[in-house]
Amino acid sequence: MDQLNDALLAKANEHKLVKLDKLRADTTVVEANVAYPTDSGLLAHAVTLLVTLVARVHTAGGATRTKVRDRRRAAAIAPGRSPRS
Repeated sequence: MDQLNDALLAKANEHKLVKLDKLRADTTVVEANVAYPTDSGLLAHAVTLLVTLVARVHTAGGATRTKVRDRRRAAAIAPGRSPRS
């Protein structure tokens, strides 16, 4: 495998597709808090997407007899937007 990689790099270097004279490495490590998705957060996001999609369908004139209740939490509603779609 190493010989194959060396041959590939040599061929690429011949055709000037890669530069082999320089190497750049970034070894910066910074500790950070990672916010992993929770089931409730994913569900809230999905509900928001569905409410938005239904609002777009209603605005376009489709599904006029279908009634949908906005079940988003108050914090999930963007400022300046109507809580009912």
